[in-house]
Amino acid sequence: MYVDDSGTPSLKDDTSYYVISGVIMHIQDLHILGGKFAEFKKKYFVSNYKKDEIHVHEIYHGRNNFSELTLGEKYKILSALYNIINTMPFTAITVGIHKQGMEDQYPQWDIFNATWTFMIERYDMFLSDYSDPLGNLVIDESENFIQGTTVNILKEIFENGTNYKKINNINQEFSFFPSHNINGLQLADCISYCTLKALNTCDKFRSYWDITKSKLRNRNGNIRNNPISITELTTYKTTNDKLTKENVELQDTIRNLTEKIMLLTPIKDEKVGDYMSNIIVS
Repeated sequence: MYVDDSGTPSLKDDTSYYVISGVIMHIQDLHILGGKFAEFKKKYFVSNYKKDEIHVHEIYHGRNNFSELTLGEKYKILSALYNIINTMPFTAITVGIHKQGMEDQYPQWDIFNATWTFMIERYDMFLSDYSDPLGNLVIDESENFIQGTTVNILKEIFENGTNYKKINNINQEFSFFPSHNINGLQLADCISYCTLKALNTCDKFRSYWDITKSKLRNRNGNIRNNPISITELTTYKTTNDKLTKENVELQDTIRNLTEKIMLLTPIKDEKVGDYMSNIIVS
C-alpha cells in the first residue's frame, strides 16, 4: 500500500482535518498507471515532466507548473487527472480526523497516532479478507511522516497490535520514498487531498470525490460517527440538511415579518422611515 497524507495533525494551525490515505494496487496495474501519468505530465506540465510529480494541491492552488493557469484551465486539468484515476483498478483506504472534535471527545488520543492506527487496522483487514500475501507499506517522505513519530507508531502497532486487533498480514519492514519517483504515492496524494476537500465540503471537488469514493474499501463506515471518518463521508448530506433547515427557518421569518407589516397601516402623511421604525421584529 502506498501512503500519503493531507493537512497536518497539529491543533495549532487553522485547518480542521487531518487525512491519511493509502492505495493498494497490483504491480502490473502500477506500470499502466505510470504510462498514463507520464502522458498526463507531458501534456500539462510546462517544465521537465519526467522529474516533476503530481500534487493536486499545486494544481488547485496554481503553483509551480500551474502558476499561469486560469481557473477554468485548472479544473480542466484536475478533471483529466481524476478521469485517469477512474479508469484504474485499485482499492483506497482513507482516514479523516476532525482534529478539534477528537481533542474534545477523546483528549487522551493522539491525532497522528490514531490516524495511523485506523489506517493499519483497515489495511490488515483488507489483506485478510482477500487472503493476499503479506502486504507492503511504501510511505511518502512527507514532512509530517518524517518529523513525526511514524516509525515508533508502526513498530508499536506491529509488535503489540492495537486495542482492536493484532496485525498479522502486513510486512513489518516498511519504507519511505520521495513521491516524485513513485506513481503509487502520487496516486495516494490524489486520494488524500480529495478526501480533505470533501471533508471541507468543497463543491468544486464533488465530482472528483464521487470518483474517489468509488475506489474505497467498502466494508467500512464511520467509527463512532464524528470526529473519525473512514472511507464513508456524510459531510455533504449533513451540510445540505443544515442548509435546508436554515432555509425553512428563514422563509418562516420572512412570512411572519410580512404578516406584521400588513397589519400596520401608516398614518396619513407619515414618513415611510418613521413608519418602518415602528416595526419590531421579535
